[in-house]
Amino acid sequence: MKKKHDPSHFIQSSPTILIAAFFVVGPSFATDFYGLGNEESLISDPMHYANSDGDATAAAAAPSKWDDLFFSNLSVKGPADRILQTGTATKAYRSMTFRGNAEQSQINRLSDEKSPDRAIIYIGAGGITFEAGAGLVTFGDSGQMLAIGAKADFTNANHSSGDLIFNREVRGYTNNTVHTITVAESGNTVFKEIWANSHGREIAMTITTSGTGVVRFDGKNTRKGPTNVAAGKLLIDGNATSADGAVEVSPVAILGGAGSLGGNLAIADNGCLEFEFRTPAEEHDAMDLTDSRKPMFAGASVLTITSPGGASIGKYKLLTSPGETSGTALATPTCLRAERLRFPSMATL
Repeated sequence: MKKKHDPSHFIQSSPTILIAAFFVVGPSFATDFYGLGNEESLISDPMHYANSDGDATAAAAAPSKWDDLFFSNLSVKGPADRILQTGTATKAYRSMTFRGNAEQSQINRLSDEKSPDRAIIYIGAGGITFEAGAGLVTFGDSGQMLAIGAKADFTNANHSSGDLIFNREVRGYTNNTVHTITVAESGNTVFKEIWANSHGREIAMTITTSGTGVVRFDGKNTRKGPTNVAAGKLLIDGNATSADGAVEVSPVAILGGAGSLGGNLAIADNGCLEFEFRTPAEEHDAMDLTDSRKPMFAGASVLTITSPGGASIGKYKLLTSPGETSGTALATPTCLRAERLRFPSMATL
């Protein structure tokens, strides 16, 4: 089994959660809901919501399908120290927004559910948004099934220095669902698992990052649609051998990691591949293309090698591929921080 890098620099330990749920008017079908309570609660419980911001009067009804959800640390009744729990039934919302004063937040399902694999949140066209200043947000954990299902093309937009982490799978529930992932500042977006659903519906992903933010694919990945790294950096550190959509790296954009790819890899002119050496050469994990997949280079690409420590003198495999390489591989090495290392421009192609 392929070794994966320790993702601890992306993931923090589960904190005490300080959030309150807020619901704001969206399209004409959406209803306003604002959080009241300071205890662990279900987002279907009307007693924890008001119909206007700052009102202490409980709402007469619970949030309904395709409402817009807003999270912040504001609370009418007192401190909002809690983990927001989704309940046992499938929920559907148009969007989730974490405001700039929202600190660390965790979205879970009820821990006492007899059927733990049935808690799913459908997200519509409004997507998931981090405002600048929002803290770490995690969806689910290793012991709970909390899938995020896209019911429309939508955007994950992280404009904060906090990380957005999906500890359970993200799925496509409409044909050719497109996820546009935008990461800004120093925050990261981490996908533990990305699945095509049982009908083989695609998940096409466009990734745009700025600042030092990074998108990371970790764990099992079976998406069928293409992935375009339009700007910024994508790290693939999990098993994506079943994800047969092509991965395209635009000019100046970066692809890295030590995982596996099930589709073709296309590097545009001035596109970048980045590899990190943390171990001796014989222990290093290369990025692997599977089956007959091949890397295609459209022009003069850029290779970046970094080593924060642990590297040794030796021959490092960077990328392995059984398919024939087209174009000129990695023409411009740069940022060689590992001293006295011997490596070919591209090994075992």
